[in-house]
Amino acid sequence: MESDSHRHSNQPILIFLLTIQKKIISILSILLRPFLKISTFIKSNILKKYRSEKENGKVSEEYIKSLICKSEEEGVIQTYEKDMIESIFKFNDTRSKDIMTSRKDTFSINIDDDVEENIDKLLHSNYSRIPVYKDNIDNIIGIVHVRDILIHAKDRGFENINLEEIMHKPYFVPTSKKTNELFKILQGNKIHMAILIDEYGGFCGIVTMEDLVEEIVGDIEDEYDKENNNIVKINESIFIVDCSIELDEFNEAFNLELEEGEYNTLNGYIITKLGEIPKSNEKVVINVDNINIEVVKVSNKKIEKVRVSYIN
Repeated sequence: MESDSHRHSNQPILIFLLTIQKKIISILSILLRPFLKISTFIKSNILKKYRSEKENGKVSEEYIKSLICKSEEEGVIQTYEKDMIESIFKFNDTRSKDIMTSRKDTFSINIDDDVEENIDKLLHSNYSRIPVYKDNIDNIIGIVHVRDILIHAKDRGFENINLEEIMHKPYFVPTSKKTNELFKILQGNKIHMAILIDEYGGFCGIVTMEDLVEEIVGDIEDEYDKENNNIVKINESIFIVDCSIELDEFNEAFNLELEEGEYNTLNGYIITKLGEIPKSNEKVVINVDNINIEVVKVSNKKIEKVRVSYIN
């Protein structure tokens, strides 16, 4: 009787564990679906041709990409799945510099500023990890986690927090570091932010784990992205704007009169004006009335972000 009672008491736990297991399997099947589809397609339709090409020494990255395109044409995978897989190939050739948030657009704090002022800035920012510098921005001395601030504030109070005690050691990498290499390093060491430096040791910008993942899967919006509504204020004269913003909204925000055409977003306006999609490392600045619009991020065949600055 005791064993039956014990067995029955464990049933809710077993049901819970089985439910969780089922959900995990379901999520994994969704994530792996594009790759499984291509694998099946290659095995059933292209394997013989592949073996023939391999014997002739013709297998290359371009050939594999052609298989992916063929898979889309045959309806085996969807366009967004093809784009995701192609992004993996680009990932190996992209430099960290090409996807970083530049030093101009990085939210950071000076360790020598008033403690309460710094805490207020941190808690009102939309970031969970913030670089900390001393004397000047080229001297990054640590990374502060907002979570750590809240934990210490619970015990000591905000006014007694010592940022130097709770900040984490920064991880520095050269701007030339390939994104696939950086991803492995951050993942292996459980680091979420890298500080990019130039050949002289100067601070250039930051790359987060989210930036790296977005290079493959596209933009990942969180609750702050929605609240920011496409425009992030850096200071009184500089803003970072998501190029998916409607042109009407952009005009209203910056008191402009950019004309609409066969497009209705800022991305469409800039591409039409330039006549092409700029390269990720290309410096492009458009002057409109009293502002400069500078392209700062290009990925997935579109312009992602621009820096809008008022001309003095």
